[in-house]
Amino acid sequence: MTPTADVFNYQNLSFLQNINLASQSLDGSIPEIFGGMQSLIYLRIGYNKFTGSLPQTLANATRLQILWLDGNLLTGLIPQTYQNLTFLQSMTFQAQSLSGSIPEIFGGMQSLTYVDLSNNKFTGSLPHTLANATKLQTLRLGGNLLTGVIPQTYQNLTSVQTLDFSALSFNESIPEIFGECRA
Repeated sequence: MTPTADVFNYQNLSFLQNINLASQSLDGSIPEIFGGMQSLIYLRIGYNKFTGSLPQTLANATRLQILWLDGNLLTGLIPQTYQNLTFLQSMTFQAQSLSGSIPEIFGGMQSLTYVDLSNNKFTGSLPHTLANATKLQTLRLGGNLLTGVIPQTYQNLTSVQTLDFSALSFNESIPEIFGECRA
């Protein structure tokens, strides 16, 4: 029996609010049980050996504020259903093999302050709806295969303190709008 199976063999964990199982050498798919935890606020399961795609059911944990899945072996797309995570403040999916376009799911995430999607295989252009996350302080997208231009709507990101667009291929220089940031 793998360590993952031992840890998640309990079905009545819906009362848990905080789970930190980072760096435990857990493997297999991310357990679907997390999606059924209606009280879950903090989920940190980074730096394990989870494989497969991000589970759609995780979007059912609608009270989730912190979602750190970094440093696993995940592939595929960020599910559109994650737009249901409207209380999300911090998310990091960095250092995976996630791919496709970064979805336009950020428009309803008014509490979002930290996003780290760096060092994946995302392609396409930057999502315009990210500009609606006006409380965003940290945005890390470096180390992906993103191209195009930085949307003018990013002028709404006046709270940004850390911006990582390293190793991206933009068609123009960084717009002057970032000179207007207050941080």
